[in-house]
Amino acid sequence: MKKFPLAWYTDVLFNNYFNYSGRASRREFWWYYLFNLIFLGVLFFIGYTLDNTGISYGFYIPCVYVLATIIPSITLKVRRLHDIGLSAWYLFVWCIPYIGGFILFVMYCIPSEKGDNKYGAYSI
Repeated sequence: MKKFPLAWYTDVLFNNYFNYSGRASRREFWWYYLFNLIFLGVLFFIGYTLDNTGISYGFYIPCVYVLATIIPSITLKVRRLHDIGLSAWYLFVWCIPYIGGFILFVMYCIPSEKGDNKYGAYSI
């Protein structure tokens, strides 16, 4: 089913906030992170603008947003790893100094496993 790109973002935030089970396609993963980055940039701009007007709390606006999106971001990463047939334990690859983030980035770019796997049904 085709979705409007923003729908991927809102689906992760509102329908899958605590959903660690199932799978997340590359499309869902990257649309979420694109809109997450855009909204975070807008919030930093608003915070910067407020700081320049004398209101010194502008930094807290993006911080609140980041705190609110930590859980859905983790759940999406878990479901993305499930989509390629890997366990959520692979998130700890991040702990490898210097290359952990790059390894996870490559994993997130791997195409979905075709057909059903032990984590759920295949979806386009």
